[in-house]
Amino acid sequence: MSVLTAFNNIVIDFIDDCMLVFPQDKHFRGYKQALLLLKKVNPRMISSSFKEYILPYQKYIEEKNEQFFLNSNYEEFEQTEDVKSVINQIKGYWRDPNLSQSNKDKIWEYVIVLNTLSKKL
Repeated sequence: MSVLTAFNNIVIDFIDDCMLVFPQDKHFRGYKQALLLLKKVNPRMISSSFKEYILPYQKYIEEKNEQFFLNSNYEEFEQTEDVKSVINQIKGYWRDPNLSQSNKDKIWEYVIVLNTLSKKL
């Protein structure tokens, strides 16, 4: 399996897990459909977007810096509302006292693995 295929599969796995943890949120179904379509049409675009918008924050990701994640307004994502929308949804759930620490840890794991893989692309 190529690194690109692994990266794309993990992004979809992440969305699948979000659908399980947040079943009331129908947005994740739409994100998954968009990702599956993008994976067929231009599979490299998913990792390219991740690298463009997320890699600049790799230091905060590697440190699992929750305060940066929660306090940033992500103004640089204005042109990519989908990316900003996903981040803001997860931020909203992150603040919910019902989100367990194990689910927060799992989110960090996904982002760290994607960060690591994207550096190899």
